[in-house]
Amino acid sequence: MGYAPRRTIIPRSTMNIVAAAQAQPTLARLAALAQRSNQLLIELRVHVPPPIRGLVQAGPIDDESWCLIAANSAVAAKLRQVVPTLLQGAQQRGLQVKSLRIKVATQRLI
Repeated sequence: MGYAPRRTIIPRSTMNIVAAAQAQPTLARLAALAQRSNQLLIELRVHVPPPIRGLVQAGPIDDESWCLIAANSAVAAKLRQVVPTLLQGAQQRGLQVKSLRIKVATQRLI
């Protein structure tokens, strides 16, 4: 005899992830920083070479640094060439970002 899988009952009053993040100050701050980083990349995407635009993601941002995540090392190398332009663009938008880090995404093993 096999066992039937347990069914999880989710109450109708369950919050979505955005509402939950906004309800907690720490999560709300992290969500705002993630949104700020994504928006900044969207605004500055024009400075990223067209062939690699889809291979770059916004990473963590704080008061002094911003991180972009490259799909691979070749994309990271190309992206490093435009770091000064991206930093200048961020500063022109009122951010006090002093450094821009480029990280290569790691693949998850299944």
